[in-house]
Amino acid sequence: SLAKSVLDFISKRLEVYLSDQGFRPDIVKAVLAAGENAADPCLAFACVSAMQAALDSTSDSDLVSNAYEVHGRSLRLVRSVAGGAGCSVSSSIASAQSVNESLFEAEVENALYKSILRAEDAIRMDGSLTGRLRVVANTKQDVDAFCDGVFVAAEDLAVRNNRVAMLER
Repeated sequence: SLAKSVLDFISKRLEVYLSDQGFRPDIVKAVLAAGENAADPCLAFACVSAMQAALDSTSDSDLVSNAYEVHGRSLRLVRSVAGGAGCSVSSSIASAQSVNESLFEAEVENALYKSILRAEDAIRMDGSLTGRLRVVANTKQDVDAFCDGVFVAAEDLAVRNNRVAMLER
């Protein structure tokens, strides 16, 4: 669609601009991977600035690294299940799909889902960047257990879509 093409163009230009301003390319890509950041250059700049400052701060560097790892691992899995890193996840799998707990086949799915629900509640309480990073970083153990304990690309399409929907949250 035209809107997606325009957003892709803005995102690519913004990626180049922010990298040219001296921001780390991995941080820029991580921030722009969240679609709402790519659509709002001011928000993207603020997020990249805050993430780089937090990463440069020795007290917050582990927090940022863990949050970055959780986000990156989930995003890579979703993209690979959807058919490759170059495809749009939402075109292959309904990204707005809600999670159906009755489709869980392993305890790690239930644990991750509860962790996600707690994280969403915590973010509603403290939406600051540091608060968000802390919340995402705190899901690392459950995300790792989920990724190591289940095969996301299950043969059963309903189970696969449910797992992807959970990771997209």
